[in-house]
Amino acid sequence: MANARRLIRGGVLVSLFLLGFSLCLAAYSYVRIVRLSYVEGEVYVERPGTESERGIANLPLVHDAVVETAEGVAEIEFESDAFARLAANSWLHLTELALRDTGGRVTTLTLERGTATFYADPRRDDSFLVLTPYFQASIPKRAEFRVDLTSNGGRVLVFDGEVSLDTRAGAMNLGKGRMFEWDQTSQEFLVARNPERDSWDQWNAERDHQVDASRHEAIPVHLSYGAYDLQRYGQWSSLVGFGPVWQPYVAIGWSPFVSGRWVWYPHFGWSWVSYEPWGWLPYHYGNWHYDPFWGWVWVPGFFDVWSHARTLWVYQSGWV
Repeated sequence: MANARRLIRGGVLVSLFLLGFSLCLAAYSYVRIVRLSYVEGEVYVERPGTESERGIANLPLVHDAVVETAEGVAEIEFESDAFARLAANSWLHLTELALRDTGGRVTTLTLERGTATFYADPRRDDSFLVLTPYFQASIPKRAEFRVDLTSNGGRVLVFDGEVSLDTRAGAMNLGKGRMFEWDQTSQEFLVARNPERDSWDQWNAERDHQVDASRHEAIPVHLSYGAYDLQRYGQWSSLVGFGPVWQPYVAIGWSPFVSGRWVWYPHFGWSWVSYEPWGWLPYHYGNWHYDPFWGWVWVPGFFDVWSHARTLWVYQSGWV
């Protein structure tokens, strides 16, 4: 992998070697698409085959991508409400973003530096693994945890559920409210209660509250990840012949595929990246429909297949 050379510490390299060996024994597909769901401040993304660029919300992320925060924070949203949130001065590699032949999701993330909070609720065939230079953390069931890394060591704080750790001191399970801390200089570890929550934990709690408030509102159809954005920035109605439709809160005369830009991905071509905060689901699932009375409305569709853009290109004195 192109970014593997940036993983400079031996513990990560050994873990990646074992991971690569296990991949040879399984049939994996790298068709999963997740999104950069929140950006604040200075954030950079390096996609496979591209140079580093400024990260923007709703940017599709694929296997082998890197998200790096400078003076900023970022959130990556996975399926089933899972997320990874990066504090300032952090570096995260999407080492494995794949599907097993059984349909299970394989999520392996490498945090090389900084602070990140992770949440996932894996299904039976799913795996969710975080690699670091000093230890690796996995969750068999629903859990939320935080990882802090410095040049002198690292720690894991469990806020909900249980985390399985593979450390240089051996394997162990860490329950809710417990912390594991590794000192690289002394090669010693400590297991204790979580310390008092700091400003980063408070920011995460506020972010959780924003997302949960939208999730608790009634949605007339079953939607994929990113559905909570629709509750905050638009309203649902019923349109004859179409059923439930969603309309964003926009100015008169607005139309889709105007506020945003096209981004090239080697594996699937040009993808539309909307600048609108709600611009994930409506541009990658379902279809837009223009009604003379209502204006533009979004009609939900099937959510098992992600589309790079719900458009058709037509040649009329040039491609439009």
